[in-house]
Amino acid sequence: MIRRLILALFALLPLNASASEQILERGPLAITLYGGDLALVKERRIGEVTTGESVLAFPGVSARLQPVTARLQGDGISVVEQVFHDKLITKANLLAASVGRTVGVARINPATGEETVTPATVLAVQGGVVLEMEGKVRAGVPGNLLFDGVPEGLRARPTLTARVTASEAGRRDLELSYLTGGLSWRADYVAVLDEAAQRIALETRATLTNTSGTDYPGAALKLVAGEVRAPKAPRPQALMEARMAAAPMADMAAGIEREALAGYHLYSVARPVDLLDGQTLQVALIPEKEIAARRELVSEGPGHVFSGQRRDVWKENPEIRWSFDNTHTNGLGLPLPAGTLRAFERDTSGELQFVGADQVRHTPDGGRVTLRLGKAFDVRVERTQTDYARRDKRTHETAHRITVANGGDKETTVRLVDNLPGEWTILEESAQHTRLSAGRVEWRLAVPAGAKVQLRYRVRNRF
Repeated sequence: MIRRLILALFALLPLNASASEQILERGPLAITLYGGDLALVKERRIGEVTTGESVLAFPGVSARLQPVTARLQGDGISVVEQVFHDKLITKANLLAASVGRTVGVARINPATGEETVTPATVLAVQGGVVLEMEGKVRAGVPGNLLFDGVPEGLRARPTLTARVTASEAGRRDLELSYLTGGLSWRADYVAVLDEAAQRIALETRATLTNTSGTDYPGAALKLVAGEVRAPKAPRPQALMEARMAAAPMADMAAGIEREALAGYHLYSVARPVDLLDGQTLQVALIPEKEIAARRELVSEGPGHVFSGQRRDVWKENPEIRWSFDNTHTNGLGLPLPAGTLRAFERDTSGELQFVGADQVRHTPDGGRVTLRLGKAFDVRVERTQTDYARRDKRTHETAHRITVANGGDKETTVRLVDNLPGEWTILEESAQHTRLSAGRVEWRLAVPAGAKVQLRYRVRNRF
């Protein structure tokens, strides 16, 4: 009896499709990935179609498929209805579908090793399995459950079925397309910084993630950079932990092509990619480029010190900032998609060490990228308001002292930036300022190793 029950179950496991369904297995794949957990999947499905009305089954579609976006196209067919079957053969679903039905409970006698099967009725499954067995109600399962078949409506794989009509029978080459969650990509940048040469070795990678519940082997990939507005589909309660997979970066980068698309940028990966469920895969998007860059130390002061008397001393270590121009003359000149940049520098032994990370915004050709990678350990900035006077109801005068101490072993230059509110006039200063914008000014101070340099200035603000 046990053998018959197990064989009956596994004979139905591959699909549990209706005998009247014509199964069309997947052919070539094309996927366009967007940045916000969204992708457009196009599948070729080839199979026989009968004259008149029939039901076609497409197993192996995404478990996160958005049913309203599914579209089936092919010569000589017309779609009457479509149904997305996403209830899979799992223990929980088998139990839920068996409430009120009889199952077998297999138990092994520990003394003799003999296995016996006892019929039981499933009374409930919410909060735990409840069985009626041998005239008693049992909470829990005292053995292994055996089912006499797969209940109606459960499938081994997510499946889309379509009821179609065809004018004549024959082999059809159909295209199934749909939007799905669980497939996305992001840009990741790796930068090796060279402070002495004021250069960066920049590599751009596309990180692809598949949590859709389905494998996509040999898929032709396109990646869209830009903010595409789309309604969000509900996410499953739990996603499989992603695994990293290696990819031949140099070979992949050679096949990347770019074009404009409706205000976005579309990158095409020439080589087919195996994008497996639960996998995170990286491919090279833009090959490594050696570009000119600038490293600076920047200290930006607080804006509240110009409208009243302040006795506190504001202290900080200046930010380490790197910037570069995205231009053809600088070795780039390509639209850079938004993503995370991770920076590395070589230590005295030549080993790469991680030195910080920042976000790169969508940067067009001709734009500038500025990276904030951390604080300068050996440099200290102290800002003190040394005088305050209120000239009238709207006019304030303040004097400031900024001290920069360099504890390093080489000279450094620090950019001191202040945001001056209202209408302002600098009355006195110990170094010449540069006006950056309507309310921003900067001074550049060169500070020798082991020394301190001070900047003093007085400013009038009218609010």
